[in-house]
Amino acid sequence: MKLKHVIRKYGIKAMDASGASLARRMYLHKKHSSLSRIVCFHKISNKDAFEKKILLLTQNFHIVPLDLIVENVGLHEKITNLAITFDDGFLEQINLAAPILKKYDVPATFFILSGSIGLSGETAAEFYRTKVGIDYAVGPTEKQIFELASDPLFQIGCHTHNHLDLGKESDSRKIYNELTSSKSILEGISRSEICHLAYPFGSKDNYSAMSEGMVLQAGFKSASTIIPGYISENTPRTALHRDSLDPEMKDSLFLSWLNGSYDTIKAFSDRLGVIK
Repeated sequence: MKLKHVIRKYGIKAMDASGASLARRMYLHKKHSSLSRIVCFHKISNKDAFEKKILLLTQNFHIVPLDLIVENVGLHEKITNLAITFDDGFLEQINLAAPILKKYDVPATFFILSGSIGLSGETAAEFYRTKVGIDYAVGPTEKQIFELASDPLFQIGCHTHNHLDLGKESDSRKIYNELTSSKSILEGISRSEICHLAYPFGSKDNYSAMSEGMVLQAGFKSASTIIPGYISENTPRTALHRDSLDPEMKDSLFLSWLNGSYDTIKAFSDRLGVIK
């Protein structure tokens, strides 16, 4: 296990055991009309582990569609609200995760890379290797995306066309074209409005004030990071916090993270450059 993962694991446990995360959560609940979090999943390799985590989430949080968090309506005032999202459009999200979500009547948003649609074989492998930095060999089909969007539980979101790092790109026209072209493609396939974006890579260095402005100009209502934290009525909708988690994490660590035990650690470590 890498040093940063050890620091993260035991730091979360310490924050949880000390009661600091509970005290902070209670303070924030008093300060704001409601509190929300967004969880982000990527690879779903173990169906049983994923189903177990969905049950855990339904038992401990008020599950809502992403729209309600963005619009700050219909949220529970005392229980932490939580929206479920998926990045990159991997097939196991569609084939394994979606049926489990339907089984428990759980809403979710799927952020799709429009450039990956219909790719297979070496073409898909090259796309994922060069654009996303992972080994993967097949993209979702138009039919699969349309069927997802047709289900009232599910919503399609945009993850750009080529997984462009919007924090490193300095050409505003390129950012705007990347966003609008991807939005248009996904709207044409899903036959629905695409309102939400997830920043590729998603850390504090992967978006900028300029890209936030382009998000709004392109017609999106929100953009999500993978910076952990609570969302309130004051959180900028172009920089929503999100927790990128592995469904195979231990339940105790998974819940401690979502109860805010990692937030302070991550913010502090970002300043020191300890955990990336």
